[in-house]
Amino acid sequence: MRVWPLLVSCGSLVAACSDDVAIGGARDDLGASGAAGVDGSGGASTEAGAAGTAASAGTSGDSGAFDSSAAGASGSAGTAGTGGSSGGAGTAGSGGGDAGGDACSTADDDGDGFSVCDGDCDDSSAFTFPGAPEVCGDAATNDCASSALADDGCGGEGTFAAPPPFGSPTGNGTMASPFDDIAAAIVKSDEIERGGGPADLDVYVAAGDGTPGSFDIGDSLILFEGVSLLGGYDPIDWRRDITNNVVNVDSGLFGILVDSSITRGTEVSGFTFNEGTTLTTNVTTTVIDITDGSPTIRDNIIFMHAGGGEDRAIYGLGTSARPRPLILNNLVIGGPSSTGQANAIHFEIAEPEIRNNVVRMPRSSDNPPSGIWCSNCEQGTEIVGNTVDGEGISNPLAFGLSVSSGGGLVDSNQVHPGTCVVDGCVGINLETIGANGLDLVVSNNVAYGGDGVQSFALLFNMAELASPPSTRIVNNYLHGGDSPTGLSSGLAFEAAGAVQIAAGDVANNIVHSGTGLFRWAIRERSPVARPLSVQNNVLTVPTDVGATSVLYEDRTGAQLSIGELNMITGNSNNAEGTCGLVSATWMGDHHLTAGATACIDRAAPSFAPPNDFDGVARGPSPDIGPDER
Repeated sequence: MRVWPLLVSCGSLVAACSDDVAIGGARDDLGASGAAGVDGSGGASTEAGAAGTAASAGTSGDSGAFDSSAAGASGSAGTAGTGGSSGGAGTAGSGGGDAGGDACSTADDDGDGFSVCDGDCDDSSAFTFPGAPEVCGDAATNDCASSALADDGCGGEGTFAAPPPFGSPTGNGTMASPFDDIAAAIVKSDEIERGGGPADLDVYVAAGDGTPGSFDIGDSLILFEGVSLLGGYDPIDWRRDITNNVVNVDSGLFGILVDSSITRGTEVSGFTFNEGTTLTTNVTTTVIDITDGSPTIRDNIIFMHAGGGEDRAIYGLGTSARPRPLILNNLVIGGPSSTGQANAIHFEIAEPEIRNNVVRMPRSSDNPPSGIWCSNCEQGTEIVGNTVDGEGISNPLAFGLSVSSGGGLVDSNQVHPGTCVVDGCVGINLETIGANGLDLVVSNNVAYGGDGVQSFALLFNMAELASPPSTRIVNNYLHGGDSPTGLSSGLAFEAAGAVQIAAGDVANNIVHSGTGLFRWAIRERSPVARPLSVQNNVLTVPTDVGATSVLYEDRTGAQLSIGELNMITGNSNNAEGTCGLVSATWMGDHHLTAGATACIDRAAPSFAPPNDFDGVARGPSPDIGPDER
């Protein structure tokens, strides 16, 4: 039971005042009643005694700790004074005060998930709440229950870091005296643990005073398992606000290194990373470099800058293990790579979960950049809810979101690769590498082909395979792009070699050709490439004067009408027309209108994903496209 201090001075818990003070009980117990008032004194025998002095009211009981139901009971009334010989009786003491204590607060003032009513014994500190791990350097017993001393086992040191003037090279890592170096805080966490102190101490990093803080990690910084790097703290009160407390980190050449020991319980969050700007030609640079590890990388801003080699914001590679990192809610702002390839988020031989990130397309004058690229990613891969925006950005060739062999889920992303003035732009690029197949579900996405010499909302590029890919392209909105002088296509298939390949099912999509001078809704671009089936799609091709407009072109070059398309074995229920969207422009509102009769309740249920791009469950008669009205 936590004992709260008395609010009056009575010398001890045994009454030294005229009335005892009731003490609040533990959770759900009532405080004791106030004691009765003291009797009034009698007068002398020769004259009527004066009335006895009224006993003072019993003091109200304090609230019981932790709970509004634990109010102390009222003090009882003082007893009447005894009459002296011939004296009048003393006046009775008045009753004790009302039951003490206000209701506890249900507000979570420090944002740690606990209120005072939940048992938070310090609602001004997000480090302190019921069950919290011990934090070295905050001078608190963090779990609200332990009998251990504050900072027990920490040796007077902590794992807090802040830029000057708050942090110092002679600091001890406590809140009062933080390190000025993130690496020093990580090393101190390891030293405290090896010295018998609390295990897996996180590192807390503050911003500067009124301006963004600045840390330089040199060439690299090694992440330790169980030691999360948490930025966004205020260096005065150590409250966390990652929006207003900007912690800038110059990431150097190799950035933060993550190895196979790292699990999702170890995170990097709340930082603004600035990639180096004076990098050597043909040197690969990475802000967060993951090899076989599965960390959580969340709520960061990463600025990519000009480099001379391959330029990557977040990169992951599986060698001896198949990592499954979580990449969540990050903002990646691409910069130019003068001679190499720039990839914002890139994984190879892994099962990443890449969710709700915003990527501003990088630029390259040499090799094609990618917003998100997953190569030989495994079945557990999830690329969901991301926005890749390249509008206003020019590249010779660019891929917004690319998956090269492997499998998994690509769902509810918004993709626009930008403008491509030499080779072309691809919103979503699917390709097979060698004999490796592609087993994907591509659903609920809104993809644009961009602008330029040629553009594709979704391009499926297949090599010669022993068996056809089992990819499903379902319930997407695919728009070929808006170049009035180039080529545009909503969906295209191509393959090298001489063996005919049927590349999965295409169902329930809204496919817009775009507005190129030559435009196709769906096009089989080589003699051996085709989809396995085409069902319940709505195809839109504007027929502007002077433009070549094709609904569907097969691998022989034949231009098919809707009727001819539906007569092919495996195809059915495709329609030509429009569906009626609130706004069909890039970053517009792609929800169906009430009049979208061509799409509402017309999808093939067997292909439809369980939810739409808003997470709304689809009914037994689902709608075509990413929205379920």
